[in-house]
Amino acid sequence: MLPSARGLGSAKHNCAPVMGMRSNPRVEVLVRALLAVAVLAAPALALLYSVPAGLAVLGIGLFILAYLLASVRAYLEPQALRPITALIGLNVALGVACLAAAGWLLAAG
Repeated sequence: MLPSARGLGSAKHNCAPVMGMRSNPRVEVLVRALLAVAVLAAPALALLYSVPAGLAVLGIGLFILAYLLASVRAYLEPQALRPITALIGLNVALGVACLAAAGWLLAAG
């Protein structure tokens, strides 16, 4: 039978765990901190280029944050769902406002 004729789930993989590849908590914290700083610094750096670029990057960052908050909702306590839902709505509203302002500034010249 040709490999393309089989279903993707029909192949059996017997992979051994990779030895010596342990996660380092300090490296994970450092990577998370650097990513957080990059997300916070990106709109400011884009603002140095132009105001519409700064607003567009800020709007995209707000949409990414809203997506991350929405993906975490399944793991939260029931009493935390209402504030997180409010934060998701606020991030989406601010993201739309930032992108609308960036488009308006670009159209205005």
